[in-house]
Amino acid sequence: MNFLLQILMGIIFGVGVGLILGTEHLNFVNMWIAPIGIVFLRLLKVMVIPLVISSLIVGVTGLGDISKFGRIGGKTFGLYMLTTTVAISLGIGTAVLFEPGVGLNLQVSKAIVVKEMPSFSQMIVDFFPFNPIRSMVEENMMQLIVFSIVLGIGILACNGKAKLLEDFAAQMAKICYKVVGWIMKFAPLGVFALIVPVVVTNGVNVLLPLISIIVCVCGALLAHCIFVYGCLLKFVAGINPFNYLKKIFPAAAFAFSSCSSSAALPVTMTYCRWMNISRGVASFILPLGATINMDGLAVYIAFSAVFVAQAYCIEFSLVHYVYIAIFGTLFSIGAAGIPGGGLVSLSIFFSALGLPYEALALLAGVDRLLEMPRTAVNVAGDMVVCGVVAKSEGETLEV
Repeated sequence: MNFLLQILMGIIFGVGVGLILGTEHLNFVNMWIAPIGIVFLRLLKVMVIPLVISSLIVGVTGLGDISKFGRIGGKTFGLYMLTTTVAISLGIGTAVLFEPGVGLNLQVSKAIVVKEMPSFSQMIVDFFPFNPIRSMVEENMMQLIVFSIVLGIGILACNGKAKLLEDFAAQMAKICYKVVGWIMKFAPLGVFALIVPVVVTNGVNVLLPLISIIVCVCGALLAHCIFVYGCLLKFVAGINPFNYLKKIFPAAAFAFSSCSSSAALPVTMTYCRWMNISRGVASFILPLGATINMDGLAVYIAFSAVFVAQAYCIEFSLVHYVYIAIFGTLFSIGAAGIPGGGLVSLSIFFSALGLPYEALALLAGVDRLLEMPRTAVNVAGDMVVCGVVAKSEGETLEV
């Protein structure tokens, strides 16, 4: 059975059981059903740190040669980080503007302790760890991300002499992918066990904002494609954005159906070659984008973080929003390769911000639905950056 259908069935059965039981059976639900969801979330959470560290190291070492951080690498990496930062800002802005979570007033089994954000200067200092083991114990994801990126660059700088550590990271990443894959097989049951207590405690009205989440996120993704990518093509590269986006539409449509940037890579390579982009440029930029570029996911996780804060009546300051933007941009380097990326990425974000894990139950269904447009935007972003960089290198594109 299709995994999306399994998730939707878990949500539907969870809502049905929650409505049938009602608030008078809350103790029964908390004793016999809720623990299943808690175990599912703990299994997911325990894999976060090894998964992020190994994926980031693999993502950085996947560049193959530190010399590729030169002219073309600098342009490509800069554009990917720029578009991801804009995507996160767009996700935050959409949630703040339309306020889909305001008025829900959701409750959790224990008090929410949102992490206090330091001053901006202190936040920059705190990005850099002085003890990676302590960062792991404290679940300081930002420090672990910086540590992993620096370690990956260090492995690259050794020019193959640190192959053992590189292979260890790659094998660890494969193990983490496999274990997460096993955990995700229980996602329908986990979602069922998570959604029942939410419905019993808060009623069916808690599900109504999910429609607004789909509409808002899809609208933000479309706006990102039209305006952000359009402006890059028109004003940076001097390319007609309508013609270029029309050319890459079939590749984006394939990514929409496959939900995999990696699976779409042969298609994106072919279409870029048809537009007369050199093999050298396309062979470097597109695989790198499939590894580190996640504009679609960036919109989604930023929007979801603000939505959950609104739903649980959590006040975010400007520093919180800045933290989300910086954290999300750095996290983009490794998150694109994570299987079940939406839920895992959300769990990492919620952990970093101190948001309640129970909210994952609300977002599990829409996560799978929105994975298709998110992937399409990711792939479109890869091809847009490829075209912009190729044009800046003096290549003549056929668009």
